[in-house]
Amino acid sequence: MNKVTIETTEVFPKHAFRADLPVFDSKNTLLELKKETWNTPATSNQAVSTQNPNILNKPIFKYLKTQIIKIAQQVCQEFYFHDVNELDITNSWGVKVSQGSSVSPHKHSNSYLVGTLYLEDKGEPTTFFDFDYNQTFSIFPPTIKNSTSPIYDRFSFPPKAGSIILFPSSLTHGVLTHEGLEPRYSIAFHVNPIGLIGQGFKGKTSILNINKTPEDYKE
Repeated sequence: MNKVTIETTEVFPKHAFRADLPVFDSKNTLLELKKETWNTPATSNQAVSTQNPNILNKPIFKYLKTQIIKIAQQVCQEFYFHDVNELDITNSWGVKVSQGSSVSPHKHSNSYLVGTLYLEDKGEPTTFFDFDYNQTFSIFPPTIKNSTSPIYDRFSFPPKAGSIILFPSSLTHGVLTHEGLEPRYSIAFHVNPIGLIGQGFKGKTSILNINKTPEDYKE
């Protein structure tokens, strides 16, 4: 049989975004975060989170939250097809990863975008994992010859104080085992549309109107 013409198509590309906050006080943000009350981990090798699920609603973090929302809005305007009326941070919490602990790979199904704010230039990075491949043949996954697209089974953003990582909630992510003597601190958050969100399709527009939760995300 003669060779046939075979077309290749790259499907389901995934994107994460990194940006630096214009104004960031690493020292005071870290000091304030360390004052928080922390949850007790189920096991000694698990990271812990703050009991406060809306830490960026604290008055001291008001401008920090404003900057993050503006960057998230820029991501939506420049890279996404959705028409988003407004964005807000609906949950935010501190994360502490001590020596020998980690954050297991996971997803967030209850948000539009997920984000992490790095507080220092050290510690393990946020790592994204590709768990869509065939697990049986994961030791030698099929790859495309001469592809111009990078092929990863994981990808990490090195920590940089004052930088944020934004990504769709469908991306699996986590933090590998922390080797440093001092804990690694960060702030994680959910970004969701508020008001109108929609997308034009063949002359028609699908629109959702999303209202804020009661009491405007109390601290």
